[in-house]
Amino acid sequence: MIVCLCLLLAGRASAQWTVIDPSNIAQSIVNTSKNVVHTSTTAQNMVKNFQETVKIYEQGKKYYDALKSVNNLVRDARKVQQTILMVGDITDIYVTSFQRMMRDDNFTVACEKEERPRPHHGAVREHERKILVAYGI
Repeated sequence: MIVCLCLLLAGRASAQWTVIDPSNIAQSIVNTSKNVVHTSTTAQNMVKNFQETVKIYEQGKKYYDALKSVNNLVRDARKVQQTILMVGDITDIYVTSFQRMMRDDNFTVACEKEERPRPHHGAVREHERKILVAYGI
């Protein structure tokens, strides 16, 4: 009942006219167009930056691979160097031992020419070890 009373006292209701502002709509369209252009420019710049990043990565990878191959080459050269030094050391040992043998008063060339039975393989190695120990090698 109170609701009915309020409706009777409220009076007459009327609709308002729709207000259209063409200049505001035009400005909104212009602003939206500028935002779309700015966004597409930003996207193009991001693509260019990404492409540049890819180029830098590929160049760095190429340098890394080249450095790695040089590193492998240097490591192989060191192995060759160590092998050559080892051969040189063995040669020095042989020459030094031969010179000591030639200076040894107990050795004669006739001893070398004598026909004698050769010891078996294990005895030869033991004999070589004793010689190396005797000469301090």
